[in-house]
Amino acid sequence: MTVWTKEMDDTLLRMKAQGKNWSQIGRVLGITPPVCSVRYDKYLDPALNDWTEDRMLKLDSLVEQGLSWGQIGAKLGSSARQCYHIWKNRGKGQYKFRAILNVHNTENWTQNEVETFWRAWFQHDQCCLRAAADDMAGRTNVACHKSMLYFVKKAIEGAPGWAQIEIMHFVSQAANNARGRVISGRAEGQKMQDNGDPSTPAPPAMTIAPTWTSQEHKALLKAVEKHGLFANWVEIRDVVKPTLNTEEVKREYWRLSGLADDEDSSDDKTGESASRYIGMDKYDSLNWSREEVEALNLMLMKYGTMECWKHLAEEKCIKPSPLEDLQHLFGGKTIPIIATPTKKGTIKNGGDATPELWDIILRDRLRFLIEHQRRRAKAPADSEDFIDWAWTADHIGPGVMVDDCRKQWGMIDQTRSVVTIRKPAQTWTQEELHALASAITTIGKRWVRIRAEYLPHRSTDSIRRKYRLFMSERKPALEESIRRDHGDNPVLLQQKLKELEASNEEYAMIMQLERALES
Repeated sequence: MTVWTKEMDDTLLRMKAQGKNWSQIGRVLGITPPVCSVRYDKYLDPALNDWTEDRMLKLDSLVEQGLSWGQIGAKLGSSARQCYHIWKNRGKGQYKFRAILNVHNTENWTQNEVETFWRAWFQHDQCCLRAAADDMAGRTNVACHKSMLYFVKKAIEGAPGWAQIEIMHFVSQAANNARGRVISGRAEGQKMQDNGDPSTPAPPAMTIAPTWTSQEHKALLKAVEKHGLFANWVEIRDVVKPTLNTEEVKREYWRLSGLADDEDSSDDKTGESASRYIGMDKYDSLNWSREEVEALNLMLMKYGTMECWKHLAEEKCIKPSPLEDLQHLFGGKTIPIIATPTKKGTIKNGGDATPELWDIILRDRLRFLIEHQRRRAKAPADSEDFIDWAWTADHIGPGVMVDDCRKQWGMIDQTRSVVTIRKPAQTWTQEELHALASAITTIGKRWVRIRAEYLPHRSTDSIRRKYRLFMSERKPALEESIRRDHGDNPVLLQQKLKELEASNEEYAMIMQLERALES
């Protein structure tokens, strides 16, 4: 794994500003071009500072509409690659879990085979794939590798829903990290061989990924547009290319969307080769780090429901602690700690954390969970009969109760689903206008917080539009009317504007907002 220093970052930024391509930058730094590209896109690109809350909300909305990354980049004035990395690391991509809820037994594993896999895991950790395959007649280490998510899902069946989401999200991220290590290792090995290093082994043999026709590509884009990016990928695969597994279909969608194209380098083929080919002879290990293996073991000892994991947890005296685990074991990345008081004043699920209000992230998770149930039930947009509130509360977080979910769902009905018919715009009341003025005076133009804390029944777009209408249209219009009536005398104009502020409540609020922002 590459350790980046400040000097290396400065060199990368300087060469990028000079218009150098990734191959040239990689040769100077002694690092493979794809690694340099990812470092720049995820951490160093100055354009990352341009991603405001409003732009992030628009990005999340475009992703949910099923647009390709190329289309999203064109609409936001950015590259497809950067849009993906921003969404994955700072947008709703870091909270996605619908695909995790839809992990299926594509290889028809039996319960005995799942237990055999975990026995091999206990003995060999991540290097268990060949050992597990040897103990299962007719199975291969490649099949075991592809089914890691399913094995984990079976190990935590019956665990709290929120813990299942967190663990599956962790495994998915670890698999992505491992894939990046493999790609970087191949590219580095090929580079050293090209430089004539005889001690470097040849890169592993590669098998060309499945071929796709233009008709299948069109069908894939159409299916994602119809079902949405968070849809059941098994359904999309069955419609488009049923001979593949869901991961191969998703991988082709990301590539087709423009993410795999290196638009900054016409002669850099290393990243393209690594993304289009899959090594098939080195599946003895998952290529996880030691920290990732140990973290998964701890998660499964705390929340695993299979007897092997329960027995191991008893031996090591390890017990779950939901609130503490959510903050430390799972890193608190997916959702913040929630502790909802019961009627008697105690905190459900244990712990002594201070109760916290629902925020926009929790409401997004609530909306996704309910939309997931709607799709499975094929229910109409205006129906709520399909909602299993107990299941929903269980999957949101420790301490969340059914009544909390019902209440919050009623507060976000205007954003329940992308297929919900938009309601006619409602006129802003004086109370809402005063609340907006008070919010901006207190916390500034932080639209997401204003919506969550002051105007929960308004969308962030509506709040932002109302503010812009005040400052860019209503204020100039009111001041222009004074100028037309009283000329350009500055002293007289200043006096009349003060009188207008005293007599016109709308103009008074505009001036209050202006002074608040100036201070």
